[in-house]
Amino acid sequence: MNTTAQIGGSSSRLTRGRAVALIAVAALCALGLWLGPKLWMLVRSTDRFVVWAAEPGVRFEPGAETMAGEVAATLRGAVRMVEQRLGQPFLSPPAVFVCAKLATYKSYVGNATSGGCVINRRLFLSPKPQNTAERIPQLLAHELTHLHVAQRLSLARAMRLPFWFNEGLAVFVSDGGGAENVTVPEARQAIADGRVFVPEGNRAFFWRKGPAAYHLPAHLFYREAGMFVFDIAMRERERFPAFIKRIEKGELPDAAYRAEYGETMAAAWARFVGGIKAAPAPIAH
Repeated sequence: MNTTAQIGGSSSRLTRGRAVALIAVAALCALGLWLGPKLWMLVRSTDRFVVWAAEPGVRFEPGAETMAGEVAATLRGAVRMVEQRLGQPFLSPPAVFVCAKLATYKSYVGNATSGGCVINRRLFLSPKPQNTAERIPQLLAHELTHLHVAQRLSLARAMRLPFWFNEGLAVFVSDGGGAENVTVPEARQAIADGRVFVPEGNRAFFWRKGPAAYHLPAHLFYREAGMFVFDIAMRERERFPAFIKRIEKGELPDAAYRAEYGETMAAAWARFVGGIKAAPAPIAH
């Protein structure tokens, strides 16, 4: 028996075991550093926000009074619009938090680039210059659509919704909010030219595909997705509310669509794209 070889083998296995353990610890530390700030955003206090006297659903950071007034003027109309198009009321009255500083907005949602964001069933609006008084109604309806879905789904279930559907639904409900930089005729031409996304199916949230996966500008991706949801909603209007209710009960779009419409989402997509390629001329939306 070669005792030296045994000792060497044991030492080698021990070294490999320590290396694996160190890698695991490092990975857990990295995950903790990544998740820590994100988890903190979910519960970060909103005590700094002041209730808008004439519209309690609006809370504003001191300094954001002008934008808060614009939001207050359109909130009730936007809420009605979202409830009508999604076929059921909000579970609880929406609260909208209007930020005065980009740094404040980033501290609640994790980035300073978006115009609005729903996180942990709280809706935050950014003070970035693009959020003009003219844009507020569509932006608000877009984000309220996300909130309507979020009120009925757990965070994990909401994150499993395909990105195209999540944003396409919000674009549809808000009459183009989030896709303002691309018109319907421009998107139709892009689809006819083959510059188009492909709706992904039921995937875990770690693999949700966004605009970059298809090499598309964000607003083009949003517009195409919104047009597809519009096509679904208008094809058999009486089925759409039930389709949305299935999703807001936790079903994923593919399964909900098959159950309600009797065909696959892939078939609906092929028909939608085929129709545009056959007649790419602009149509009203």
